Amino acid sequence: MNNDLWNALSHFQTRDLVERAYERRHLSKPTDSAVWEITSCFIQAREYFKSASDAAEAVRPLLLYYGVKSLSRGITLVLGMTPSSGHGLKVNAWESVLGNPSGDAILDLKVIVQNGTFLDLQIATADLLAEVIKDGDGTKSQLPRPALQPKQVVTLDDVLSRIPQISSIYRSVTERPLKNLDGSVSSNFGGYAVYVAIDAQAGIETEDQVRAVFQVPADVEIGLTPSSPTNGLPSMAYRIEGTHPGAASSPRPVIEFSGSYVPRKEVVWHHGIERIIVPWEGGVYVPPILMGFLTSYVLGMLVRYFPARWMAIISGQKGDGMLPLLREAIDYVEREFPAMALKILQ
Repeated sequence: MNNDLWNALSHFQTRDLVERAYERRHLSKPTDSAVWEITSCFIQAREYFKSASDAAEAVRPLLLYYGVKSLSRGITLVLGMTPSSGHGLKVNAWESVLGNPSGDAILDLKVIVQNGTFLDLQIATADLLAEVIKDGDGTKSQLPRPALQPKQVVTLDDVLSRIPQISSIYRSVTERPLKNLDGSVSSNFGGYAVYVAIDAQAGIETEDQVRAVFQVPADVEIGLTPSSPTNGLPSMAYRIEGTHPGAASSPRPVIEFSGSYVPRKEVVWHHGIERIIVPWEGGVYVPPILMGFLTSYVLGMLVRYFPARWMAIISGQKGDGMLPLLREAIDYVEREFPAMALKILQ
């Protein structure tokens, strides 16, 4: 555990500091019961994360998920939302998927979005996590994006393939195309330009591939450029014209960063190189904290409801090929989720 990070989050484990923070955010005093709910969530979250860091691999993902859920519930309470009951996610036909002895079958595990903690977190943080676009003339605006909806289905692969921090091990273990790519997006004069690094392993080599992946309109030209403005790699580039990025004719690709969230004197900042996230089905935006929730839920439920399969994966039995990736994903959640929570609450 990162003690500096959790010491900063311990502000939300104390009655006086929670009351003060709530009043500043909402301009109203919370009830005693609301303060107790908030502090209880953060105290439990810390203990779950601590237990997970000390636990054997056989149970670590489940403890980590309980910590993620507690922390998520605490966030929604601090942000003034009354949490729902339930996970907010539901397993979908896992028996048939796990009946496949292939090691990478686990990536095809599906979850269904429904009302509960997951959707509460998405709703509570929507405005805070909306992308802010700065145009060439200095104008700033929020870019609205559609969110995940109840009954929408997401696979573990949808998530892991889009997390920049684990992209190297994802590619080497799965040999599937990445869905986070080297590149950059820049806004100016009411439109935006996209540079996608040419990458054969990611399936980005031709104009047709870029057009299909990023839903580029047929009348927009895509061309080869010797290097992008940020990474210097040979790229396929295109520009979308528009009076405003949010009203452009093609969805503006989301940018995430490859580095970690790092606390510095109670300020959390993010570093690393830019990665372009391949659009989700329906153009929805799933921010990193929600991808961390999804990851922890799938692995936690795998441990809880399919312990024999999980024990086979961690014990060197047939079908254990995804273990290095799953370990990296678990580490990512343990390291990054509390930091992202702190950044939201600052």
